[in-house]
Amino acid sequence: ATAEIESLVVSEEHTGRPESLPGKTYKRKIHTVENGQVNVYITICDRDGVPFEIFLNCSDARFSEFTAVMMILASRALRAGVAPRLIAEDLQSIHSPFTSHFRVEHTGQCPSLAAAIGEVILQHAEHTSCVPGGAT
Repeated sequence: ATAEIESLVVSEEHTGRPESLPGKTYKRKIHTVENGQVNVYITICDRDGVPFEIFLNCSDARFSEFTAVMMILASRALRAGVAPRLIAEDLQSIHSPFTSHFRVEHTGQCPSLAAAIGEVILQHAEHTSCVPGGAT
């Protein structure tokens, strides 16, 4: 089992972070049951034209712990070579009675804060060189 785990470890050389990376920040507004509108800022940094890490800042501190964990794991997955589309699809499949909301910027229902983050990741990946035609 140890050999299997070691074979999954990505070298530090591949995952090391340079001093600076280009990134893009997206603003989303969601509505929560308790607090009404919440502003969410999602920053995705690219390395060599491929999403490399994700940061999130939310105006509602109650979400800070779970969003920090989600962004750390998503960044780790991106650095390990997981396709952004797969991460986005997994996040979009999450439904929550607490952060389900009607989109402020768009029409329709968004099932959760995690799903909104997944939408942003997919949008970003489709506009970078890593997803030609949105195929990945």
